[in-house]
Amino acid sequence: MNIRGLPWFLGKNGIFRKMGKQYRDWFNKDFHPNQHPVIAQYDVWVKTLEETGDPIAAGEAFWQAAKD
Repeated sequence: MNIRGLPWFLGKNGIFRKMGKQYRDWFNKDFHPNQHPVIAQYDVWVKTLEETGDPIAAGEAFWQAAKD
């Protein structure tokens, strides 16, 4: 299963290739996370966490917002 999943992860159109630049940025000497944009539905996660105090519910709201 791991070997069959490698193209999905490392292949030409794989997940790792798509996020490669952002991943490599973390290793730059002058890197700071603020150099990358915040995920669009992050505010949904924060608001839900504040309202419920439940990180699991906040995570679910985060993923639901991404599907819309």
